[in-house]
This record gives sequence, C-alpha cells and structure tokens, in this order.
Amino acid sequence: MNNKLTFYLVLVGLLVISLEAKNNVKDGSCPLDIKSNYAGCTDFCLTDDQCPGNLKCCASDCGKVCVAAVPGVKTNKRKQKKNKV
Repeated sequence: MNNKLTFYLVLVGLLVISLEAKNNVKDGSCPLDIKSNYAGCTDFCLTDDQCPGNLKCCASDCGKVCVAAVPGVKTNKRKQKKNKV
C-alpha cells in the first residue's frame, strides 16, 4: 500500500510542477532564426522564467538561449509542435 501512495504523491508532484512551468511563459514568441554566439552547443536556459527581464528562452541553432521576444502570441507554436514529436 505504501508503494501506491508514494506513486500517487510523485504523480501529483509532477503534475503541479508541469502546471507551474506552463504559467511561466512570457509574452511574445521566439524569433524564427536564432544564431548562437557561443562555441559549444549547450542550453543556457530551459524555461522563460530563467531569463532576465522580458527575454524568452528559445531554441537556437545550437541549444537554448535567452533572446528578445518577437511581439505577438504568448507561446511559440513552432516550439510546442517540435516538443510533441
């Protein structure tokens, strides 16, 4: 019985974290073509709330970076479709 309880608690915790991450999306969308200025491919952010000010966390040609958003919709449709694949 403890295993079932632990499983459900972990499941609820993951659900809460997932919902919080969805609420931290900043206004605007990611530019279509982002070139990285860094030598090594790495993610400098994972979510918008890790970027200062109005910057958004967007996929570049070599990892995720914080960039100025393009005015418009609140989420990047292209990014959402890419994550579903």
